[in-house]
Amino acid sequence: MDEIKHKLKEQYSHIYSVSDDSGTEYLFRGLTVKEIKLVEFFITKHLKSSFEIEEYCFETCLLHPRDEMDYVSPGIVHNISEEVLIVSGITSAEYISFSMSQARERLSSDIILDIKSYILSAMPRYTDDELDKYTLLELIEKLILAEKILKLQAALAGMEADIELSFKLQGEEEPPAEVAPKAPSKQKTNKPTKEELLRRIQAENLEAASGPTSTYNNKDALEEFQGFDLDLLQKMEGKFDPNDPIARKLHGLN
Repeated sequence: MDEIKHKLKEQYSHIYSVSDDSGTEYLFRGLTVKEIKLVEFFITKHLKSSFEIEEYCFETCLLHPRDEMDYVSPGIVHNISEEVLIVSGITSAEYISFSMSQARERLSSDIILDIKSYILSAMPRYTDDELDKYTLLELIEKLILAEKILKLQAALAGMEADIELSFKLQGEEEPPAEVAPKAPSKQKTNKPTKEELLRRIQAENLEAASGPTSTYNNKDALEEFQGFDLDLLQKMEGKFDPNDPIARKLHGLN
């Protein structure tokens, strides 16, 4: 029986079994998508009775023993057809969700599956079954080719893409994240801030208003200096004209 199961799994991937009271084991598969649509058509259009649908599922999906189909009891036929409908997702949407979660959990750490999906995305002429015929090294060679194809496709589309597939083995710790070096701190300069300059201007204005006008050699410059505000300061900041008496005053020059 083990040899029979092995051969059937190679052909159908997933097989199921039930046993009768005598211990006879019956192996069967689920319906294909095409067969599911046909059964649903029978049901929605009322073209076949429930008994006829059971017979169709049993005859279509029973894999072993095929030579004893005519002698199988009605109870086993009912059990097998009922299981066929369940594993095919026809009678229960919950089974589909359950199967999907189980498959994701089972295949989440399957590195071969990752390699195959990458190859298929770049070279759709291959099929999943065809890739199963290659050795691991042959798959890796096709993986490298797939990377190059995807890089070329990105370049032709005018996009820059650094495509390189890497794998994390189950239980392997993530590599420590690289810490970007801190930008060198800017050296402090003696250049006064805007607030300091404003305070200096205000102090100079008060001094000019209370003291003799001879403090300034240029009376026009004095009037302009007394009307100095933040907007003018922002315009002058960083621009030093040694011939401008106001700029010289701001920078502490006589």
